[in-house]
Amino acid sequence: MKLSIVLTFMLTYLFACSSAENSTVAKSNGKPSELSGSWEVNFIFGQIESLDVLFPVKKPLITFEPKELSISGNTSCNSFSGSYTISGSEIKFSDNLLTTEMLCIDGMDGEKAFLNTLKKVNTFSVSSSGKTLYLKKDGITYMKLRKSAG
Repeated sequence: MKLSIVLTFMLTYLFACSSAENSTVAKSNGKPSELSGSWEVNFIFGQIESLDVLFPVKKPLITFEPKELSISGNTSCNSFSGSYTISGSEIKFSDNLLTTEMLCIDGMDGEKAFLNTLKKVNTFSVSSSGKTLYLKKDGITYMKLRKSAG
């Protein structure tokens, strides 16, 4: 009983935070160049554990190459690459991302959460400052990433 109350509270909080942060986001004009560069994950929807627990070594990073509509990066443990399609603010990552298959004692739950979330999202927006990328499913932020300097 207590667990269901806590989970209900946490989900309500997450939805409220998602709505509040979206109100400050500039509407994306869907240009692939908005995505150019590297982005580090700083939020994944539905994760009870902190990102430091999910990703004990390093946080996942996505690098977008808009001319080729390709992505590469790391899941914290493994490297990955693939492609994406974009139409306006709609985005879809390829179902068959190529990943290395290193065994990571720590961080496998985080890697799964990251890759599964990429499969779910269907839209994106970039903050007016250009420093935050929001990957969403049906208007709800599922992943938030910060522009990386590197």
